[in-house]
Amino acid sequence: MIKNLKNLTDEQVIKLTEILEEVWRGNKKMVDYSLKSAKYIYINGRFISCCTAKPSIDKTMWYDDEGKGIDTNFNSFVSYNKSNMPRLLDPDTSWYLDIAYWRQKGRDLLSVRGCTHWQEPEDGWEEMTEEEIKEINKAIQEVRDDYKKRLEMYYKKYSDKICARGYWVNR
Repeated sequence: MIKNLKNLTDEQVIKLTEILEEVWRGNKKMVDYSLKSAKYIYINGRFISCCTAKPSIDKTMWYDDEGKGIDTNFNSFVSYNKSNMPRLLDPDTSWYLDIAYWRQKGRDLLSVRGCTHWQEPEDGWEEMTEEEIKEINKAIQEVRDDYKKRLEMYYKKYSDKICARGYWVNR
């Protein structure tokens, strides 16, 4: 079983796969990619794509060459890569659910959309309940925890390949 689908039952994985096959018109590679690349949860009879299941890890840490360089130690590496980590849903933002793919029929697969106080939600967006926000944050936290472990393992294995490079920020 795919790690990011472990919270789904076998029946739910089959249903999600059917939805993605419809969206991608039977393209098996895209279905597999979609299943592996996103963290899905199942709430109230619908699937929600919460965030990227495996955020990328940057081995090259870029910095402004007019400033002080970055050390390639573990703390700097983790701090630099935190920008790739998915963020928990902020309670000060209005959160909505919308269809994940424009080709899909029905509202069985949704994705998260946010609106700040000066934005208006688009037609068809459903405001999320506190329960949905709580469950999505729980799923995002699982991805964050997994990402921290992946960073540790990556650093242990490839610390000699991690580098810091300066670049021209303002020129």
